[in-house]
Amino acid sequence: MDCTLTFLNTVLTITTDEKSDVLMGKVIHFFSTHFSTDFGKKDGSALATIKVSRTKEPKQFFQTEERVDNLYIRKSASDFFSIFVEKRTTGTIEYFYSKEADVSLIYHKELKNIEVYCSLEPNQREEMILIELIRDLVLKNEELHGSIVVHAASAEKNGEVILITGPKGAGKSTVLLELVRDHGYNFFSGDKTFLWVKDNCLMAKGWPDYPHLGLGTISKYPELVTKLSLEDEVRKNQATIWSTRHKMPVPPEILADFVTFSSPEIIAQLKKIIMPSVQKEIALRMLETPTSIEMLQKNIEIVKNHWNNYLDMSDRNVYDQSLKEVLTCLKGIPTVDLFGNGKIKAELLC
Repeated sequence: MDCTLTFLNTVLTITTDEKSDVLMGKVIHFFSTHFSTDFGKKDGSALATIKVSRTKEPKQFFQTEERVDNLYIRKSASDFFSIFVEKRTTGTIEYFYSKEADVSLIYHKELKNIEVYCSLEPNQREEMILIELIRDLVLKNEELHGSIVVHAASAEKNGEVILITGPKGAGKSTVLLELVRDHGYNFFSGDKTFLWVKDNCLMAKGWPDYPHLGLGTISKYPELVTKLSLEDEVRKNQATIWSTRHKMPVPPEILADFVTFSSPEIIAQLKKIIMPSVQKEIALRMLETPTSIEMLQKNIEIVKNHWNNYLDMSDRNVYDQSLKEVLTCLKGIPTVDLFGNGKIKAELLC
């Protein structure tokens, strides 16, 4: 199988053997909510060609006498999302091996390709490694092109976006789902939103991720409770249902059946910012407020884990200039603080 994935300034070519077609089909499906996909196409100008195959002994491609480094290519509070590997380097070639998934990665920077060797026995961890490989390449490349990534949910309608940002547990996902389910918005992004300035306007692009929803948010939608088989959890945790300790990953395929996503080609203009503080005890109210640049700056994300050297991240000039432009434009975006819990009135979104 051949496929080209495109996201903003990043083009990746994927090639697989027949034994790995199903695996990459799942990975491509994960990204397809926000990436353009073109099957049967290779792009010679791609940032990287990722070649995926299954082999009897993946580690046989990992023979080198160089020093071994043990590291995380992704470190998360959840073991499910954490990926630990061994690393060796020979010249400009970097070798990575995940014992848990029995997967080898070989980064050929000069050849602009990355080889992935999976075992003959499929497992869920190999899917996570491939997703992280692609995420890492795209996030770094978009940084180099001046994209500012904000830890924020976002909803889109008619080419305009509402950004929902705040600290952990503030209620970002709660507000996002209400906009989508009750006000005709599309699900633009559940975790990260890309921002940049074009023609003095703030532009936005969503990002695929494993959505994390709190039990309180889920409990508002009986259909979602049933899909996730959480009836017992909702019933026995009423007293603490809005606690952040009840937050959990939701399979992307279940979310896709529950919400309508924006088209993967959509680039939208930022219209409004909502900063929620969702509490069960008090009635809902929304107040206009000056845009909190300090809060938004706290939620800006940059890639800090440079576990591979495929891209040179040393030149920050484009990013730094873009950040100044984004922060300047953010000052002119209408912003509201949302307190309490209840139904958002349509007129408050205008």
